[in-house]
Amino acid sequence: MWTVNKELKWIKNALSKEHLYDDSEIRRLKRRLRDLRALKYDMNKGNGFGNGDLPVIDMTQTSMQKQADEAIETIETIDRVEL
Repeated sequence: MWTVNKELKWIKNALSKEHLYDDSEIRRLKRRLRDLRALKYDMNKGNGFGNGDLPVIDMTQTSMQKQADEAIETIETIDRVEL
């Protein structure tokens, strides 16, 4: 099962082995890491749904589908290089 924390851990592990990836893959992994940290922050702030500030990340259907597609692409990149 996918969680934000699991993908964060996978990306951090992959970035610790930077020599296995080319520059474009490293940039994409770092961008995904930044986006996941923003998502984690947005999910953990406040005492419940709808507290305070506006969400950091767009939570519409198309945005969530894009997040899922990026997660799949990240996992495939990590798997391809690790194998």
